[in-house]
Amino acid sequence: MEQIREKSEQERIDEFNALKAEFDPEVILQRTEEWKKKLEGKYLDFDDCVANKISGVDRMVKDGYSVSSEIREKESENIVKASSLPEVVRIIGKNTCVTLDYRPSRLNIHVLEDGLIQRVYLA
Repeated sequence: MEQIREKSEQERIDEFNALKAEFDPEVILQRTEEWKKKLEGKYLDFDDCVANKISGVDRMVKDGYSVSSEIREKESENIVKASSLPEVVRIIGKNTCVTLDYRPSRLNIHVLEDGLIQRVYLA
């Protein structure tokens, strides 16, 4: 039978500090700015999002969200693949319902119907 090991004082302190850092406004602002620089004004590849099983994107694709072949040719260096996004991400399109829970590690990406990333923030 496996015994449950009690965490050391240092392990508890480390866990607390990691959790505290996740909710630190300065850290959140810094991470938001980093993602804004990487994503805003670029196009999100919806096909890649569906292939990577990002929740809700399959419905957006059915509703007509896509990057046109013309944009793919002209803006190939400005197309973002889902594989480059963090694990916890929410893609938000026009008229998309969203929950109001606060998750500072979740990257929210607002996109237009042509795939243009309009707004990026953590929450």
